[in-house]
Amino acid sequence: MKTYSLYDNAVTTCMGNDYGYEYIFSKPLEFLLREGDLLIAISRSWIVLWNGMAW
Repeated sequence: MKTYSLYDNAVTTCMGNDYGYEYIFSKPLEFLLREGDLLIAISRSWIVLWNGMAW
């Protein structure tokens, strides 16, 4: 099981500088996820389940 925090300050700054701040959350996920992976994202305002299929 892979776990990852999207609030790592160094990664957030790096992604913003290299790819643009509109991609600070999506780019790390692109690098980590593979087809068939299950993504469970939890925040105080929403929960997302994603199984690699297009929405």
